[in-house]
Amino acid sequence: FASLNVPLSITDQAGIARISDPVTSGIPLPETANITSINQLQLTDSSGNNVPAQFTVTSRWRGTPDDSSKAIKWVLLDFQADVPANGTSVYYLKNGNMGNAQNTNLSLQQDNDKITVSTGKAKFEINKNYFNMFDYVWIDKNNDSQIDDAIVSSSNEGGVILTDRNGTKYYTTVEAPEQIEIEEQGPMRTVVKVRGVFKAEDGSYFAPPVHNSEAWPKFDQPYLKSFVYYNVRIHFYNNKDYVKVFFTLENNGANGRTNPEQLYAPVQIVYFDSLNLIIKQNSANQINIASENSSTQLTLSDNFTLYQDWKENLTDSITSTLEPIFEDGIYYTTKKNNQELSTGPTNPGWVDANSNSQGIGLAIRHFWQNFPQKITVDNSKIKIGLWPEEGYYPYRQHMIFMLKKVEEMLEFIYLTRAGTKLMRCF
Repeated sequence: FASLNVPLSITDQAGIARISDPVTSGIPLPETANITSINQLQLTDSSGNNVPAQFTVTSRWRGTPDDSSKAIKWVLLDFQADVPANGTSVYYLKNGNMGNAQNTNLSLQQDNDKITVSTGKAKFEINKNYFNMFDYVWIDKNNDSQIDDAIVSSSNEGGVILTDRNGTKYYTTVEAPEQIEIEEQGPMRTVVKVRGVFKAEDGSYFAPPVHNSEAWPKFDQPYLKSFVYYNVRIHFYNNKDYVKVFFTLENNGANGRTNPEQLYAPVQIVYFDSLNLIIKQNSANQINIASENSSTQLTLSDNFTLYQDWKENLTDSITSTLEPIFEDGIYYTTKKNNQELSTGPTNPGWVDANSNSQGIGLAIRHFWQNFPQKITVDNSKIKIGLWPEEGYYPYRQHMIFMLKKVEEMLEFIYLTRAGTKLMRCF
């Protein structure tokens, strides 16, 4: 059998020293290594010390993932790394007899109404009867070794609110999720998946499905209430007081343009004005706010906003167009109430809101790249504008962009004219 010694390099590019930072990565294994069980694997640091890890088989050579007689082809690795600021640390995946970490503070309990996940640093409660991210979050604020100090108490409050183009609001707290399950569970990382539909207080659903209607007699969708779903995966990590959340908005409607669907199905485009996630936090008389290039304090009547968008070129001679140059159009602004605190082209998208030795910090990945984006904080809640009410994406190319593309195409044709005809692409 081939010896296994796979170096794994981890580099910090943000200038922040990483201490036990969670790492998740897929690792391919050669068939010649003949690793058939995760108990044959171990992870070490550059000094040869064993590092606690979690291994998950995702595929095998010439076999299904659950066929333990076949060699593992891909394994999903979870561990926690120490990396110096602007530096690199190297870990090694080797043959060994360690397998998954045996000691962990990550635990999960569930009953008919809720799922409770404890990480050793915080405890999170997810309600099964509605979705509002968390009903409760507890930490050890007073350092009595008990994780019983609530920083989030939002029973049946908050959640995701979708507003359609007519102003009707649809909630994730009015309808129980159709699916809530433990998708992954291990000593280093656990994932809870929640999936459901949006429902208004009058009982109607956003994007109701079609079932052999008079207009579409041959079209019957396999959805009872809506063909648009929210799909949320919440990742919990051993000994961490934070979570990572992946939010997906599913449009499972027919596109009406592929065979055989185009012959009998409508084009199910959905329109909405905004989509916001509301996280209720315990009220405080004063909140300290920190964000990129700005900081302030909020009292009961104040609010803080971080907003990233694209601005319109109002002086353009061609109407209804936007800034023709990207650097001229992209911008962000932070405000306390209506007073601007900072502005610039791009913002990494993080906010820390704290008071009395407790608080909530959040960051949105690819914040400025996915403009418009917005985060609003007041003394009782955080509102994350996944699709905020304001803003729009660039919807039309400027004339100079079109002319530039034509010039590039003509130049390409000229340069490849003497070559094979297959190179003449349009």
